[in-house]
Amino acid sequence: MNELELVKLKLLSHSKRMLNMASQSEWQTFSELDSMWKVLLKDADEKFGSQLDSIGQALIQDNLEIQKIIKLEQETISQEIHKNSKSLSSIKQYLK
Repeated sequence: MNELELVKLKLLSHSKRMLNMASQSEWQTFSELDSMWKVLLKDADEKFGSQLDSIGQALIQDNLEIQKIIKLEQETISQEIHKNSKSLSSIKQYLK
């Protein structure tokens, strides 16, 4: 396997790991992978450029799935904050 194919495999594998961590709500691991991702992608792009186009669609699809998961997680957290805020207001009213 040549260097280009190894880099493609590494990028696809890393992208899938990020998607898996997001799907499992493993945000600490996802964050660490995301930090490494930016460097991996930049280095690969500088070295191989358009030769990576063949995996572009798969990487974009993973990214879109990750964005959906993050958006759902943000909505869930927002709802929990809103619920907790209402509970806190009720407690404050009760204690008056």
